[in-house]
Amino acid sequence: MLHSFEKGLSVITRLHDHMKLEKIITDTQEVASRLYAPEVLGPWDPSALMADMVGEAGTLAHSVLTVEGIAAAPPETAHIELDITRLLFMLVNLSNYYHIDLAHAWKEMIQEGYANLAMLENNGAGMENE
Repeated sequence: MLHSFEKGLSVITRLHDHMKLEKIITDTQEVASRLYAPEVLGPWDPSALMADMVGEAGTLAHSVLTVEGIAAAPPETAHIELDITRLLFMLVNLSNYYHIDLAHAWKEMIQEGYANLAMLENNGAGMENE
């Protein structure tokens, strides 16, 4: 049986093969460079992007509440996929602005998560034997 850390590495490899985070980043950079060109929308700054992200996060929250039957709106008005995708687009733009290697940071975060999970599972297993 694989430990959580080893399972995590396996998941990272599968995600890399299927999701292609690098392609998402490249596509976002291409669209953003044209969208924020001076003759289109013009340049943006992180504070403007953060304001947009807060609004989009609110839209996503409303969509989730709608789908879950908590908000008084018809479920067909919720667009969770689009809301998440817009936030992802904004987050990729923010990471580009700050020159963050998002693919590398993502892999490190997932590895850390699986390492923490393995530690928790090992601690839990130790407690069961006492």
